[in-house]
Amino acid sequence: MKQMELIEVVDLSRRISLSETQVRNLRSLGVLNSTSYIYLAIKIMEEESKDKYVDFNLVEFAERWHLRLIEIRKTLIVLEDKGLISSDFADAHVISAI
Repeated sequence: MKQMELIEVVDLSRRISLSETQVRNLRSLGVLNSTSYIYLAIKIMEEESKDKYVDFNLVEFAERWHLRLIEIRKTLIVLEDKGLISSDFADAHVISAI
């Protein structure tokens, strides 16, 4: 009989940090859907910028995270509709993950 490993209970009030590599691996394993993947990618970029807002270039984002532009555009609309990001796509392409 296999011994079951205990899973540590995660304190959700604690900050959980994922690296870009970890997020990419979760995506490649099929654990993250597009919406989750793009949201976490924005959060990682936000961490890197040390600012609340991320300068967001769709083409660069697509290349870095290996995504199609149409997939990103659709997902950004979903994330904004759900109140998970705020954005100003008109000029500066600035995004803030909430």
